[in-house]
Amino acid sequence: MLNDKKTLALLILFAVYIFGVKPVYDKLPFMVLELKNLKKAVAKEEFLLTEQKKIKEMYPKLLKKIDKNKSLFFSEQTPTSSAMSSIQSYIKKVSLQSGVRLVNISWGSPVKKKGYVVLFVSFSGRGFPYQFEAFLKSIYSFKKLVRFESLSIYASPYANELSFSGIIKCFKLNEGEEIEKK
Repeated sequence: MLNDKKTLALLILFAVYIFGVKPVYDKLPFMVLELKNLKKAVAKEEFLLTEQKKIKEMYPKLLKKIDKNKSLFFSEQTPTSSAMSSIQSYIKKVSLQSGVRLVNISWGSPVKKKGYVVLFVSFSGRGFPYQFEAFLKSIYSFKKLVRFESLSIYASPYANELSFSGIIKCFKLNEGEEIEKK
């Protein structure tokens, strides 16, 4: 009878090993690998959540920057002729303040791009170097974004003066327009 109990205990132990421990032991490497993959996935999700939180914190600041940058452009509601006139008036004002004498000032044809319009104003004049320097500095002080398309400086027939001609460009928003023209 003792032998039967030992045999029965061995059979039970063997059955537990075969049906319980061995299958779990055989799956252990796969379970460890899956656990590593899950840890990587959790770490990736935590990283993404952290990045999402940073973006949410930056969003209001970026909106403020966008509004500030939009103010550098003429608004979409501003008629193109009003924007061009504003640029031309500013150039005339700056020339008077700096002492530069404008010989000519005219508008160029606006160029429509995706989301904005480029406005061109050409001018020519003459003045002393220090006046010309003040004129250029003042041009860049305009409340809107100004870029020189071209600028030529050459000796003037008048003593100690420079003659110059240039084209500046400013920008007007045109968000409703998706057509690109040149």
